[in-house]
Formats: sequence, C-alpha cells, structure tokens
Amino acid sequence: MKAITLMKSMWTFIIIIALLIAVIGTNFYQMFALKGTLDHVKTNWMPSIARIVEMQELITQERVLLHKMLLETDKNALLTVITSYQDVRRQFDEKYRGYESFINSESEKQIYMEVSDKTIDYLQKGQRIIDAVQSGDYIMGKSLLDKLGTKREQADASLHKWIDYNLMGTQRDVDRTSNQRELVLWMASIFTIVAIAIGAALALQTRSVRRKGEQKLMKEKEKAQSYLDLIDVMIVVLDRDGRIELLNRKGYSVLGYEETATLGKNWFEVCGPENLVEMRKERYHEFMEGDALSDYFESLIVDKLGEERLYGWSNNLIWTETGEVGGVIFAGVDITERKQAEETLNQYKDHLEVLVEERTSELETKNLLLADAKESAESANRAKSEFLANMSHEIRTPMNAIIGLNYLLQQTELTERQKDYVGKTVLSAKSLLTIISDILDFSKIEAKKIVLERIDFDLYEIMSNISNIIGFSLYEKGLKLHFSIHHEVPQVLNGDPFRLNQVLLNLVNNALKFTDEGEIAIAVSVSSQDDSGVSLRFEVRDTGIGMTPAQQALLFHGFTQADMSTTRKYGGTGLGLVISKSIVELMQGEIHVESELGRGSSFIFTVRFEVGSEHLFSAPVASYLKFLRVLLICDDEEMRLVLKSQLEQFQFIVNAVDSAQSALEQISVSGRYDLVMIDWNLQDEKAHTLAEKIKLEYATPVQVIVLISSYHESELQLKSQTASVKKVLYYPMSQSQLYNQITNLFQEQLQMKISSPQGEKEAKKLHMLRNTEVLLVEDNEINQQVAQAILQEMDIHVDVAENGIEALKRVATKRYDAILMDLQMPLMDGFEATRNIRDFDQETPIIAMTADAMQGVKEQVVEAGMDAYISKPFEPIQLFSVLQRTIQSSRGRGYAEVAAAKQIEALPVLNAAEALGRLGQNVNLYERILHKFAANHTNAIDEIREAIKNIDYPEALMLAHTLKGVASNIGATPLSHTADELQTAIHQGSVGLLEELLETAEGRLAQVNQAIIAYLAANAQEK
Repeated sequence: MKAITLMKSMWTFIIIIALLIAVIGTNFYQMFALKGTLDHVKTNWMPSIARIVEMQELITQERVLLHKMLLETDKNALLTVITSYQDVRRQFDEKYRGYESFINSESEKQIYMEVSDKTIDYLQKGQRIIDAVQSGDYIMGKSLLDKLGTKREQADASLHKWIDYNLMGTQRDVDRTSNQRELVLWMASIFTIVAIAIGAALALQTRSVRRKGEQKLMKEKEKAQSYLDLIDVMIVVLDRDGRIELLNRKGYSVLGYEETATLGKNWFEVCGPENLVEMRKERYHEFMEGDALSDYFESLIVDKLGEERLYGWSNNLIWTETGEVGGVIFAGVDITERKQAEETLNQYKDHLEVLVEERTSELETKNLLLADAKESAESANRAKSEFLANMSHEIRTPMNAIIGLNYLLQQTELTERQKDYVGKTVLSAKSLLTIISDILDFSKIEAKKIVLERIDFDLYEIMSNISNIIGFSLYEKGLKLHFSIHHEVPQVLNGDPFRLNQVLLNLVNNALKFTDEGEIAIAVSVSSQDDSGVSLRFEVRDTGIGMTPAQQALLFHGFTQADMSTTRKYGGTGLGLVISKSIVELMQGEIHVESELGRGSSFIFTVRFEVGSEHLFSAPVASYLKFLRVLLICDDEEMRLVLKSQLEQFQFIVNAVDSAQSALEQISVSGRYDLVMIDWNLQDEKAHTLAEKIKLEYATPVQVIVLISSYHESELQLKSQTASVKKVLYYPMSQSQLYNQITNLFQEQLQMKISSPQGEKEAKKLHMLRNTEVLLVEDNEINQQVAQAILQEMDIHVDVAENGIEALKRVATKRYDAILMDLQMPLMDGFEATRNIRDFDQETPIIAMTADAMQGVKEQVVEAGMDAYISKPFEPIQLFSVLQRTIQSSRGRGYAEVAAAKQIEALPVLNAAEALGRLGQNVNLYERILHKFAANHTNAIDEIREAIKNIDYPEALMLAHTLKGVASNIGATPLSHTADELQTAIHQGSVGLLEELLETAEGRLAQVNQAIIAYLAANAQEK
C-alpha cells in the first residue's frame, strides 16, 4: 500500500512538473512568437513603408515644383525651381532603385513594376512641362499639366497600393501572432487550471517568467517606435474611440507636444479645428462601426503655431483577435503648399479662359468688319503698287539718315547704356527696312517688274551666309542647322544669287519662327540637268509645330499666315512665302509644302540655273600651303566627295577615308599629314576621341587637326576647343572661305605670333580709298553730313555739291576719283547732271546714290552714263566696296601678282608725279615728306637685319611694314614692293629668302635716297 501511495505521489509529481513545464513552455513560445513577429515587422514591413512614404513625398514635391514653374516669371528663380525638381527626381530614382532588396514576394514585385511604369511615365510627362517653360511656352506647359492629372492619380494609386500591401503584411503578421497567442492562452489556461490544484508553489515562478517576457516585449515595442520616428511622415495609431495609442516623432514635432503628453487623448481634440471636432468624432465612430472610408483623404490639422495645415492621409485598419475593428493607423503628409499652388493655377486657368473668350469675340467682330471691307480693300490694292513706287524715295530718305547717323554715333565714345540704346535703334531701323523691302518686293511682284540677274556665283557661299545670318537666333533657341548637298550639284552657278538667297532666307526664317526644339535642315540635289542648264531641288525641313491641311491651304497668299493667332504669337507680315513663290516661279521652278501637325514642315522648291563659267578659285596659293598633305575623315559620302573636290582645287594632296580605323591605317602607312579634317558626326568613333588618339600616337607628323560639321551649332566651337582640335569648320563653305580658314590655321602654326596694327586688315582691303578725292552731290543736309562723315573715316577727301549745276562747276575745275550722285535734286537732277558730265569726262566713275528702290531705276542710271548704283539706306562697307571697285576699274589696275612682278622693274625708282597727284600737287608738303624719309629711314634695312639677327621677328615685321608704307607714300613703288615681299617672308618664317630680299631692298633704298637728293637739289635750283 505504501508502495502504491508512493507511486501515485511520484506520478502526481511528474504530472505537476509536466503541467508546469507545459505552462512555462507555452508562455515562452508566446513570447518568442511575438518577438519574431516584431522582428519581422521591424526588419521588413516598417522600413518598406518608410521608404515608400518617402517616395510618395518626393512625388508630391515634384507636383508642387511643376506648379511653381508655371507661376514663376523670373528666369533665375525659374532655374532654381527646375534645379530643385531635377534634384527631387534624382532622389526618387535613388530611393526606388534601392528598394529592390526589400521585395519579399512575387506580388510585391508586380506592384514594384507597376509603380515604376506609373511614376516614370508621370515624371517623363513632367519633363515636357519643363521643356515648354524653358522655351517660354507657359500655355503649352499649363495644358500639359492639366493633362497630367490622370497620370498623377495613377502614380498616387500605385504608391497607395504599395503602402497598403505592406500595411496588410504587417496586419497579417499581427493577426497570425494574435491567433497563436489565443491558442497558447487557451492551452495555458487548461494546463494552469489542472496545475493550480497541485502546483500552487510553482505559480509564482511561472508569473516571474511571464513578466520577463512582457518586459522584453515592451523593449521591442520601443524599438519599433524608434523606427517610426526616423521617417519624415506623421504616423498616428488610434483606438476605437479615437484616442492616441502611438504617435511618432514627426507628429510630436508638428503638434508641439511632449512625447507622453498626447497618449490617451482624443486625436480630434488634440489637432482638429474647434469647429470640426464633433463632426470628425461622429464620422470616426461611423467608420469604426463599418462605414467605408477611402484609402486616401485630405483634412486640416492645427499645428503647434496655431496655423491650419492641410494633410493628405493614407490609412489602414487594425483588427482585434475577434475580427472586430480595433483602431486605425494614419500616415499623413503636409500638402498645404501644393494645394495653394493648384488653386493659384486654377485661378490663372480661369483668367486665361476669360481672355480667350474675349479674344474670340474680338476676332469674330473683326472678321465681320473684314468681310464688310473686303470690296474696298480690293479696290485699294489695285492702287497699292503705284503708291509704293511714289513713296519709296520718301520712306528710304529718312531711313538713310537714321541708320547713317546712328552708325556715326556708334563710332563716338558712349556709355554702356547709350551703346545699348543706339544698337537697339539700329536694329529696329533695319527691321523696319526689312518690312519696307518686303512690301516693295510684293509691289514689284504684283506689277510684274522683277527682273532676274544673270551672274556667276558660288552656291556654297550662299549656304554659308544663311548660317551666318541666322546663327544668333539658332543659338538663342538651342536649335541646329544641318546642310546636305549632293556631290553632283554644281558649285558655281549662273543666275540671280540675291533672289535665291532671299527665298532660302525667307524659308529658313519661317522654319526658325515655328521651331522650338530639334533642327532645321537644308538639302540640295539635282532635279534635272541638260546642256542648257541644271534644275536644283531645295528642301528646307524643320521639326517645328507643323500644320494641318486646312492651314497649308492658306499659305502662299499675300498678307496671310496659317491662322490669325500665328500673327499675334510669331509676328511677321505674311508676305515672305508669297514673295518666295513668285521668285521661284520667275526662276522656272515650283514650290510646295509637306507638313503634319506636331511633326514639322518641309518646304520644297525647284529653280533653274545655268552652270557657271568662272573658276572657283583663281588667286595664287601661298607658298607655305603649296602641295599641302590633307587627310579627310568623313563617312558622309556626299560631304566627303564635295570637300575632296574643293581641297584639290588648291593643289592639295588629299586622301579621303570613311572611318576612324581607315584613318589610323592611312596615317601609319603614309606618314606625315599637314592637315587632318574629321567629320564631327563620325559613326564608328567620336571625333574628339579620334583627334586625341591621332595627336597622342602621331604627334610629330600631324600639324593641324580640325573638325568639320554639316550641323551648325553655336556651342560646337566652345565644346570642341581642346589641345588636339584647333577649330571647327562649318560645311558648306565657298572656295575663298575655305582657303581663308586654312590659311589662318597655318599662320597660327608659325612660331611668331604677330598682331598687326589696328585697322591694318581693313586698310589692306580698302587701300585704294586712302587719300582719294570724291565729290558728293546731295541736296539733303542730313544725308550730306552722314555720307561725308562715313567717307572721311577712310581718309577720303570729300567735296559737297548741293545740286547738279554746282556739281558741273566743281567737276570742270577739279578732277575727282569718283562722284556720288543723288538722283532727286532741285534745279538739276542726277540724271541730267551725269549726262552733262559725260559730255567732257568719260572716265570719272559716277555712282548713283538714291532712296528710290523701285524696279527700273538701275537701268535708268546705267543708261544715263553712271557706273554703279547703291540704294539708301546703305551700310558703310557697301559704300566702300562700290567705291573701291569703280575706282579700280577706272584706273585699269589688275590684281595679278605675276603681272605686277613683271612690271615692277619698269617703274621709276621715285615717281614724284604720282606722289604729288595724291597730295594735290602740294610740292612743299612733298619736299617735307622726302626730308623726313631721308632722315628717318636711310638705315631701315640695317635695322631690319639687326632685328632678325636678335630673333626679334615682331620688330623686323614692323620695320618692313613701315618701310613699305612710307615708300609707297613718296612714290618709291619698287622699294615698297620689295618691302612687302620682305614683310611676307618674315611673317612666314622663310629664312632662306630673307638675305636675298634684304640685299634687293638695300640696293633699292640706296637708289631712292640718291633720287631724293637729286630731286631736292633740282627743285632748290629752280627756286
């Protein structure tokens, strides 16, 4: 019996121990399960939610910045906003890419990809708004922003879906732990009830273990709270009654409370506006009872400063173990600034709509008025041509004074503000002159009085001039200009270059006006060719706004554009296209347009020319450029063939290849190249990379590397200036332009860096005008002042006659190098005066200078016996060029260097008669000049030798240049010619020629000194 009792006691003890172990084990299991759940929430769900909320905030910031862009007018402030937008976008990309390691399921991966599609699509649309704002098109930016609303909602929805997924994951973990806890508690209760009767002593120990577990659980909760405090989003957890169970640090910061002061308080009383507290409590109670609440809503809260702030809230329900709603988690972001921006934009939109309605009403009224006035306008149009012909002189005369006087004003000392005012005045005057010219051209077209010229011209020079004219406008709009010329197109044509340039410039300016991004392209090809000439096809293509078929139908009609709003937005007279169409038809061609709205336009025309007979380049090639070895690297076949042909006309040795690899092989095989030309758009390798490679690997043989581009970009020169690349040349170029560019490149390669005296280049170009005698026949006092001041800038001696009768008196008593003759004068006009002068003087050049620009005037002045014609208002360089050409022609002088060299030996050592002619037969002045020459320049050659010996080449060059000038002034032409050759040899570093030229110059200087002594002695005896 005792043994049985002992056995029962033992089994009872074992059962008690087992029950106690089970109770303790279930509690430990509950503790570790809860800890595991918290760990999973801590390491997975909460960081994920924090990152997604940060990305959501960045998207919100981008929306706000897009609104600010449309409201910002200051360029600097706008640039700051755009920079902020790009920085926020970069942060979003970094956050998004860095999230991949947090993806924990295929479902979340799909949501991740969906967020990528929606947000990136939204951001790309946002970039288009930036582009529109930067181009100044705020209306387009606003339109794009309105259309962006759907994209914004999709992006927000994808991000909310992502947050919901993570919140639901958190809830699932919590529910799973709660279910486990319920099961554990049930089992523990059973074990505890059984064990209480037999294990009361062990209860205290079990309670102690449980308490330790709860303490650990509390610590884990504190850690979770710290993670929530890290994110810059307000997180608040409410119970069923709206009391605050948890608030993160962001929430405390916004509300201004201590971290423990708000726990247990009603959320709506803490932060809600007083007038909304009861309503919100009632709505929250309905929500807790099962009423639906949207995943995202907006509401006001009162911050610590007492200000009302608008927050956007995302939410997720908290469920109890029994399946009831136990509370809610809110995540809020401050959207006050965004809403304010949206309201401002809506106000702006409403204002725009009112303006549009007003403008529409105004246009309808004007259309009615135009319809009523149509018949009267047609009648007035018939008298327009005659009226414009009569007004031409009256309009251009004051324009000549305005432009001329402002030109003279620019030559004086001005403040920066005055220079700005004068520059803008000249620009406005020239713009007005362009409008006048368009109207006069249109009048000529209607009167069928346009006559085309027939002269030889370089087509490539026309193309290059187009680029030069519109270059600044291209730079301002960030556009590119591209040229494409088929190699079969003749370079020298016979026809009217001015009218071709006018058509191309009209079309290019038209493309420039309606293009905000992309490029403008000019393509030239042969349409047909026969023995009588060639028809060329020109295409001017742009990437601009394009046109609808209805708008295209309105083109090529006078004083019209695609629609009336175009005139207000882009300006213009509407005459450019109708003038171009008429000129093209006069040149036996046709013009049409191909366009699609939003896809750009192409204006295509054909014109017929004869093939020119002039040589492209007749000037002798400089000695240091003869047989220059050139490597041309270009994969554009047409451009390569054209450039190779141009370079070979200079007698250069040209090798052309189509790839970087072929170029390197060619250099390795052939060795030295003086000039390497690389296409900027080379396909197989970047041009700069190839240039660097050639410079590093083949530094010794290669002297100059340049890039050549058929794309004309103003910034290309700045981007391409490196140690390897000397310059960027723009294709196409005329022969003379290409030769000048190459000459300048190799002059820079000389060791001597000599800067010529100021104005020397202009003096060389227009040297014939120095000290010439010109008679200005002009009745207008202002025009006299303008022309006289301009001519005197070139040291031209000017006499003025106020009418034809006074001009006849002056010509009868004095010989002039040229006569500038106005046509409209009192007493005797320019035509009659010219006919009277030609009765006794057939040689003096007479240049018509008039404000009459109508057709037929040029023919009249030629018939009257005049040599040239210049229309007011004129550019000074235009006047100088006409004067130089006519004076040279009258004197019968040529420019061939070989002929000059043959004749130089036959000239007298000292031609006193020629020098006195330039000095107006002032013998005393001439003698004083001779004395100064003998005193200052007797040892000039010795001084040049000394400078060369000391390697002071700039000094030697200056001495040779001075000797050349003074020798020419005293009539010592052979000595002046030798000094010029000596100057060239020093400049080019031709050391082998220096001594021979120095000996020749020394002998001729000695002869001049002897001639001066003889002349002065002879004159002294006569006195």
